[in-house]
Amino acid sequence: SGGSSNGSAAPANPWSQMAASISAAANANAASSRAPAAPAVQASGSATRTGPNPWAPAESATSVDQVYKSQLEQLESMGFINKKANVHALLRCNGNVDDAVEALIEDMSKD
Repeated sequence: SGGSSNGSAAPANPWSQMAASISAAANANAASSRAPAAPAVQASGSATRTGPNPWAPAESATSVDQVYKSQLEQLESMGFINKKANVHALLRCNGNVDDAVEALIEDMSKD
């Protein structure tokens, strides 16, 4: 006899068994941990908002001054005294002083 049939059906696909158990676990977990409903939004405008303003510019002048404080001091000590241009150059160059110096020199040559 050619096959090793022992009278039982072929085993089920292990991938489909795993998918079924994952799906069952996910459904059970979802049923047991329903998220609470979000609070209603007040349309009257009397609601107080906390946290940062999502419409505000990403970086304010004071935060840029703090982030690039040492780089701005370096540029000023090199004779680059236009703070606005220095900040702009540092922002374009991700705070790299050497690249900012090159950018400032290029900008001055364009004028």
